[in-house]
Amino acid sequence: MEKVLSCTGLSKYYGGLPALSDVSVNLFAGRTTYLTGGSGSGKSTFLRLAAGLIKPTEGRITVCGMRPGADTNESVAFLPDRDFLPNDEKLIDIVRFYSVFFKNYDTDKAAKALHTLNADMTKRFGAFSRGMRANIQTAIIAARRAKLFLLDEPSLACDIDSREFLLETIFDKVRENTAIIISYPDLFGERLGVYVDDVLMLKNGTVMFCGNADDYLSGSCFQNDEVIT
Repeated sequence: MEKVLSCTGLSKYYGGLPALSDVSVNLFAGRTTYLTGGSGSGKSTFLRLAAGLIKPTEGRITVCGMRPGADTNESVAFLPDRDFLPNDEKLIDIVRFYSVFFKNYDTDKAAKALHTLNADMTKRFGAFSRGMRANIQTAIIAARRAKLFLLDEPSLACDIDSREFLLETIFDKVRENTAIIISYPDLFGERLGVYVDDVLMLKNGTVMFCGNADDYLSGSCFQNDEVIT
């Protein structure tokens, strides 16, 4: 399998305090990794490092053999846990921008997803409700053609049909030999759990488990530590 993300001794400190400490993992194409852990465990820091938004204090991280940054922008699709699209831009203009900025952006898939969400393409992003803005951003990012998807608690529509469509749009990427890392509360209590191949569990910035999802769910890899779902 193709190694998409690799890190060795990866650490990130803020004000002398570790947000992530000595993380060494390899993640591969064609697999979905569930990133889990309690609040403050380092999940968002790990995703931001992989996206190239912040730099490590110690250690090394590579995406497709390159250090995260300008050189990996085409290979990485990052969905943060907050609004990132411009409030004053119409959805149709945002989709056009993505189609120009990113090679092979699937404009039809983005338009279909937004239609399924009943999102008016002529409406400005900031005019939508908070929940709808989050769903729109998920749909926009899911239409990327990237080697690595980093999803920090993506919002999924409450409407069952729209929800299923967004799920399929996101996880179809694995069939295209893409790696997905998703942080999502109580994932194994949701239908999302059926898509998961591997689990990366963090606690206080360190790796508690990295391996097959079946081993994680069976608890066979734990002794005194409780499995977080």
